[in-house]
Order: sequence, then structure tokens, then C-alpha cells
Amino acid sequence: MASNPRNIGIDDTVLDTWFERDRAYVILYEKDGEGGFGELIAEWWDDDVMEAVEDGFLKPRDYHGSAFEYAEQAGLLDPANRVKKEKVRTGWVIVHSELGALVTWRGGQMVWSSSASEADLKRGATAFGDEESAREWFDDQDEGFQEALDYHEFELDVAFEGNSFPSRVSLAAIEKAGAIPSAAESTLQP
Repeated sequence: MASNPRNIGIDDTVLDTWFERDRAYVILYEKDGEGGFGELIAEWWDDDVMEAVEDGFLKPRDYHGSAFEYAEQAGLLDPANRVKKEKVRTGWVIVHSELGALVTWRGGQMVWSSSASEADLKRGATAFGDEESAREWFDDQDEGFQEALDYHEFELDVAFEGNSFPSRVSLAAIEKAGAIPSAAESTLQP
């Protein structure tokens, strides 16, 4: 068994997971003093999540247990073995020349910033894991529609309530970068 100088058990850890379209993460933390997210122990993002599942390191029926077991076997329960890295999370945002940024979709209907509700505007724009995944969403659209689309990579800066990492891009950040078309610009609320 690998080093575990703090005698960290599974009850001393907390797991955070999030899955949406082609974005995903599984993150194991040491609990802080209040039982919340403390020091990061191990994490998997996007394709790494699926690869870890395929390789048998993560088990979808027990993400917490399997993530803890992986951390234990890899020696990550010893803080001295953890690699400290500050990742910048980015996502690809689709912007239509007239409709604005793709905010979300409901029941097969795409919601754009030019027609989004105040709540949708606050949640920011949908972010795809890579440009190819973003483009795949529009393979079945007519050519004229596709020609009106631009794909931009942004740092993620909006986290859903209860999540510790951002998964969307604020419309204010998109607007600041000049990626919002003038037709939709007047409807945006920072």
C-alpha cells in the first residue's frame, strides 16, 4: 500500500462530478473543516473521464469509491505526491452572426443570446470541449446557417450552483472579446 501519512480514509474525502454533453469531470477532494471541498487529491476532465472508465480506474456505479481506490494505489493520499497545477479551463462557444451566442438548448430548440430569458443570460453560453464537438452540433443544418457561425475559445468563468468549477462562459466575457454581433448586442445584460 502507498504512503498515507494523514491516514485519510474514504470518509475523509468528498467527490464532485459533473456531466453535460461532451464536458465532464470527476474530482476527489480531501474534506475541509466543514465537510466541503478541501485540497484536491485527483481529477479527471472530459476525455480523461471516459478513458479512466474504459481502463477500469473509474467505475460509474461508484465514482467515489473507485476514485479513492485509484488515489490510494497511486500514492495520492500523501500530499507530498500530489502535483500542484493550475489549469485554465476553456470551452468553445458558438456565435451566430445575427442570433448571438448559443446559450442553451431545450427540447431540441437552440436558445441564442438574442432571444434568451434573463435567467439563461445569467447562466452564460454553452461551452463545448473542443471546436470539432461544437461543429458537430450543426452538421444537419443548412449551409447558409452554418456559414453564419463562428467558433471561439474562452476561459470558463460561470459555475452552476453547487459546482466548484466553471462550466460555461459569461456573456459579458464574450461581449468584452467583441464576439457578440451587433444585432444581439442590445439584448445582452451583463
